[in-house]
Amino acid sequence: LDDNFLSYIQQSPLYLSEQTKRVLSVCIFNDTVFLNKVNVMDYSLLVGVDEDNSTLVVGIIDYIRQYTMDKQAETYYKIAMDRVAMKSTSDAPTVIPPPEYKKRFREAMARDFLAVPP
Repeated sequence: LDDNFLSYIQQSPLYLSEQTKRVLSVCIFNDTVFLNKVNVMDYSLLVGVDEDNSTLVVGIIDYIRQYTMDKQAETYYKIAMDRVAMKSTSDAPTVIPPPEYKKRFREAMARDFLAVPP
């Protein structure tokens, strides 16, 4: 996950109404289903805050890269190099198959956008 974003939300959490969080969750769910079906991984969420209108503007970006054989090879190479270097494998590789990427992305969005009661 983006270190700048994680640092920002620790200082200024992004609170959403329950309705807004539901809408965002449905949109993320639908978009990630599509991206997974077309074998895309390594996308990001662009977040903008319009402070004048107190609105959050979001969109999925960087969704051009498909998980092809070269990306599969990169995944296996990085895992093998971590094992050879005896690195901790607690940090998941950044290049992972689309179903795993979809799951990780959804979990991060559910965790990092907080709903507040009305």
